[in-house]
Amino acid sequence: MYPNIENKSTKTVAQGPLGEAENPDWARNLVADTANRMAGSVFEARNTSKCETCSVKHCCPIADEGRQVTDE
Repeated sequence: MYPNIENKSTKTVAQGPLGEAENPDWARNLVADTANRMAGSVFEARNTSKCETCSVKHCCPIADEGRQVTDE
């Protein structure tokens, strides 16, 4: 369900069960891949459109809020 604050309405989007998807393991594979990347010895910081709302800017080396993490 997606709330629309401006119109004070909601929109419901239907999603079928993962077992009926073309690739039923897509979510499991995505989570496993993300976990492997985050557990590695190198974690690449990327500047994307999502940086503005990122919840971990305070420890990100490319964000002003997190720059002190890498400053010497």
